[in-house]
Amino acid sequence: MNANRWLKVSIPVQGLLLLSQLVTGLNVDRIPDATYRIVHLGGGSLLVALVLIHVGLNWGWVRTQYRRKPAPAPTTPPAGPG
Repeated sequence: MNANRWLKVSIPVQGLLLLSQLVTGLNVDRIPDATYRIVHLGGGSLLVALVLIHVGLNWGWVRTQYRRKPAPAPTTPPAGPG
């Protein structure tokens, strides 16, 4: 699977995992302990792994953005008569 295909699949999965983390984190008192461990802790580990893969696949873009030379500051024309 190439990088673009992997990103198209993994980004929605990351979104669902993030939503799952939010829901289980806010409802920790209402969820049985065994379910919480599987869904919240397991999902969190999977989310971290997918984020690291995501950053790795986009590392070339990250490097390009931080190595870019800043644009020159705009110069104002000298004030003339009038």
